[in-house]
Amino acid sequence: MKAGTSIRAVATKASMSESYVARILPLAFLSPNLQHAILSGDQPIELTLETLVRTTLPLDWPAQERSLGFT
Repeated sequence: MKAGTSIRAVATKASMSESYVARILPLAFLSPNLQHAILSGDQPIELTLETLVRTTLPLDWPAQERSLGFT
């Protein structure tokens, strides 16, 4: 995508729907602190994948952490 590839092209290449790719794409921009907490199992129990994909996350990492209760 950095090179200008469309969501449609990424979805086609990955054999996924465009809507799925569009939903999970913001996860690529998750704060490193959030990633670490999730990988180590230290995230709040209510923070699920469903929550992450249904929440409009800001690109600013401290704002992400505040919006998800990590401050």
